[in-house]
Amino acid sequence: LAARMLEYSRTQNASEHEERKPIRLVELVRETSGAMEHVRQAKGQHLNLIESPGAANVCILGEPAKIQRLIVNLLDNASRYAPQGSTIEIAVRRDTGGLMLSVANHGPVIPAELRERVFEPYYRLPGSGSDGSGLGLAIVKEIAAQHAATVELSSMTRTDGTVVNVM
Repeated sequence: LAARMLEYSRTQNASEHEERKPIRLVELVRETSGAMEHVRQAKGQHLNLIESPGAANVCILGEPAKIQRLIVNLLDNASRYAPQGSTIEIAVRRDTGGLMLSVANHGPVIPAELRERVFEPYYRLPGSGSDGSGLGLAIVKEIAAQHAATVELSSMTRTDGTVVNVM
């Protein structure tokens, strides 16, 4: 909890900014997800990386460490709330506005009326049964906002999974 609180504090701290650089998001997603493979293996989970045509050649301008932290938090949340042996999908899609990063799992659906609340610091869904701190999505939203991006939640189906889109 202390580590997550420090991470959240650093994300908000204006002095913690690094120089913005062109980032190949697809490459950073590959590197970051590879470094987290041990977390998924412990739960028997698999990762499916989807890239739209041309996405690998598109760069975003951003703070590399923060964008990596955003990816780590999305993958950590997806793994934490997904069942053992399930597949987590991470997609980088090119659209007219640039790139969209999506992470989806087959965990519980977040009710529509609580989808904004999960971005509040320390908020955890009632009965979530996870040992999380309630800071992961707050950190994601803060980093996205600092990079002029938005974060939206949806579900894969009415009864299965959560999808987090960063655009």
